Amino acid sequence: MIEQLRPVRIGLFFAVLTILLGYSLGMIFGGFEDSYKSYAKNTLAENQVAFTAKATDTMDADTATKAKMAGAMTAFKKYSKRAHLHAGAIGTGTLAMIIVLSFFGKNILFFSEKITCLIKLVFSLGFGVGGFFYGSYWTLVAIGCLSNPDKYAVKDGGLAVLAFIGAGPVYLCTLGLAAILFVSIFYKPKS
Repeated sequence: MIEQLRPVRIGLFFAVLTILLGYSLGMIFGGFEDSYKSYAKNTLAENQVAFTAKATDTMDADTATKAKMAGAMTAFKKYSKRAHLHAGAIGTGTLAMIIVLSFFGKNILFFSEKITCLIKLVFSLGFGVGGFFYGSYWTLVAIGCLSNPDKYAVKDGGLAVLAFIGAGPVYLCTLGLAAILFVSIFYKPKS
């Protein structure tokens, strides 16, 4: 059994690390909620200049600034929760898919042993590292919302590369594994 896990062990490590990220975020929310909220409030206060708003017809500058900061706090909470849920779910899903992949013996379908080993390695890395990057992306977006009043600039800016590096391989490897499983329903190896 251990030998079957050899080509996928790095991907397994990252899948478990992704689950650990999700668990850690959950523990921080549940066990250190007051400290977590204090961190968010203090970070917002340190970056208050970035949130300074001009007066409008409907509210004065101070009220507008407080509204922007409240919006940032709401975005922080929303994206923190999203990071927790995505890391836990994607980590668990990718762990399961890597284990399914490892059940294929020395040959996946009609591929040679070397190609099978390469497929397992590439897919497990796509699943594991991709899942970790995607969970990390949402964590960094949440933190970024505390220093940038434009949550869309944080979410869709430079950090978006992490989302694509993460979600892309997970999606493509899931499609690949689904294709392998589909073909394996009909494939009859030569005896």
